[in-house]
Amino acid sequence: MERAEPRSLIMDERKAQLIKVGAEAALFRLDWNGFSIVAKKRIAKTYRHPALDLKIRSARTTHEAKLMHTAKTLGVPCPTILLVDRSENTLYMEHIRGRQLKTIIPEASTSVLRKLRQDGGQVCRIDA
Repeated sequence: MERAEPRSLIMDERKAQLIKVGAEAALFRLDWNGFSIVAKKRIAKTYRHPALDLKIRSARTTHEAKLMHTAKTLGVPCPTILLVDRSENTLYMEHIRGRQLKTIIPEASTSVLRKLRQDGGQVCRIDA
């Protein structure tokens, strides 16, 4: 991933720790005013026309923030959105410490797996 000069409201990519790069976004962990937060920056797609790409990334960023806010108001545990930087198509959210679910499942006991199945309904509420 090419590093550009930071223009973001909060994130200086030179000081941010890259967590993961996916098909649509890169996740960074950074410290902001003493808080550990996560930035989800949508990646530009060079195969799309630049104006269309910007419109798609902007719409998806805004939509995701609205969905996460709605999920949170419905009682679904998810990170709190701190800021939506529409100029950079970046979401800043609370960093929740812990292990990724995919690393827990292979070593989970039957009771833990039962609890995960039970809690999976909350994921369905987000996805619906």
